[in-house]
Amino acid sequence: MAKLVLFGAGHHTPNYIRLLTFFHCRTDYIADNDRCKTGSVFCGAPVIGVKELVSMDCRILISCTYWREITEQLSDLGIADKIISLWELLKEAVLDRPFDAASVRPVGFPKTICVDLYSGSSFGGAENWNYSMAKELAKEGADVRIFASSVISIEESEAEGAGVSVWRFGEKAEFADMVRALKERLPLIFLNCFTEELFFAALALKAICPDQIQIIDEVHLGFKQAYDLHVQFDDFVDKYICVSGRIKETLNKSYGIQKERLFFKEQPVATDESFQKNYDASFGGPIRIGYAARLVREQKRADLLPLFLKKLKKRGVDYRLEVAGSGDEEDAIKKELNDCGADLNVRFLGQLNYADMAEFWKRQDVYLNFSEYEGASLAMLEAMSFGCVPVVTDVSGVSDYIENEISGYICPIGDLDAIAEKIMFLHQHGDFLETCGQEARRSVLVKCKKEDYAKALRQWIGEAG
Repeated sequence: MAKLVLFGAGHHTPNYIRLLTFFHCRTDYIADNDRCKTGSVFCGAPVIGVKELVSMDCRILISCTYWREITEQLSDLGIADKIISLWELLKEAVLDRPFDAASVRPVGFPKTICVDLYSGSSFGGAENWNYSMAKELAKEGADVRIFASSVISIEESEAEGAGVSVWRFGEKAEFADMVRALKERLPLIFLNCFTEELFFAALALKAICPDQIQIIDEVHLGFKQAYDLHVQFDDFVDKYICVSGRIKETLNKSYGIQKERLFFKEQPVATDESFQKNYDASFGGPIRIGYAARLVREQKRADLLPLFLKKLKKRGVDYRLEVAGSGDEEDAIKKELNDCGADLNVRFLGQLNYADMAEFWKRQDVYLNFSEYEGASLAMLEAMSFGCVPVVTDVSGVSDYIENEISGYICPIGDLDAIAEKIMFLHQHGDFLETCGQEARRSVLVKCKKEDYAKALRQWIGEAG
C-alpha cells in the first residue's frame, strides 16, 4: 500500500496531522528540504530527504506554505503524479467515516455565523476586527457565535449584551472537541481568521458535509507567503474577505480566484465625529509624531526608528515622538537613541490598552509607519480618524484611504529620506498640515462606517449561504 508522506516539517504540519488522524489517516513520513532535519522525528513521523520520494511507493501531501515551489520541485524530479490534494485525500477518508445527520439542525434553519478567535496570541488588530464585526453582524440580526481560546480577552457579559455568544476552548482542547462544537452549530458560516487548529476542524466538517458549512477566509496580510497560505486551502473555501483592494486584485489576477468569490470594502473603525483637533505645529510648536506597532524588525521594521530620527535631526525638524508598543527590538532602539541623545524627544509608553489608543492619537499630528508589508492597518485608520496625517510606506491598503499629497503621503518602502522630507515639509507648513489632516479624517469618516461595512458583509455572506 502506498505510504502517505507530508512534505514540510513546518508550523502547519501538526494541524495537518491532527486533521488526518481524525479521519484515521496515518502519516508514514515527513519529507523536508532541510537536510539537518533528515533522520529526526517530527510529530511522531520520521523525516526523510526529498530524493527518497523518487523510488518510494507513496502519495505526497504538501503541508507547507511553499506549495508552488514544491510542486515545481517534484515536477522536476518526475514525481508530480504522486501529489495528492488535501481535499482528495479527505474525500476518500470520508467514505470510511459515516456522517451522523441526526444532530444537525434542519435544512433551512438560519445559519450561525461562527467567528474564529481561537488564537494563542494577544488581542491585536485581527482579533479586534473580528470581535467588532461579530457585534455589528449581531446588530444586523445575524446569529453570531465567537469561538475563542482562553487567552483572548473578551468580556462574555459585554459580548452577550451585544447579541454575541462566546464559546471558549481550554488549553488542552482535543481536535475532536472542536469538530464537535462546530458540528452542533450546523448549518453554519465559518469566518476564518488564523488558519490554525480551529480552521482545520472546519475543514474536517467541510469534507464530511460540504453543503452544511460555508467557509469564508479572511486575508489580512498582503505578501506572497500569506497569499500562498490561504490559497493552499482554496478547495475548501467558498469566498474570501480581503482587507484591501490590492489583496483582492492580487488574488484575482495572480491566483485566478473569481471576482464573485472576493469581498472588499474599506475597513470599519469607530469614529468620534464631534472631535475637534488642534495642531501644535500650526502655531510654531514641535510636530507630534505617533508610532504604534510591535517593536520588531520583521514586517514593522521598528529597528529603523533611530536612523530615521537622525535624518529628522539633520533636517532641523523640531519633533516629539511617542511610541506605543513593545517587542524584541525595544532595548536596542532605546540604547541607540540614548547613545545619540535623541531619547529626550521620544517617549516609550509600552503596550497600551486598546481603550487608551484614542487619547494617544488625539494628541498626535502625524501617523508614522515603516512597514514592509501590511493588509490594512487599523492603527492607521484610527489615527486618521482623529486628524493625524499618515506618512507611510507603499504597502497593501494605504491607497484605499490615502490620496497621495492630499490626505497623506505614501513613500517607497525603505525610503527613510522620503519619509523625513515629508515630515519636514509638514512641520514647515502648518496650514497644510492642518488641511491634510482634515482630509485624512474626512476620508475615514466617509469610508469606514462600521454599520455600512456590516450591512454589506451581511448581504454578501447571505449570498454565500
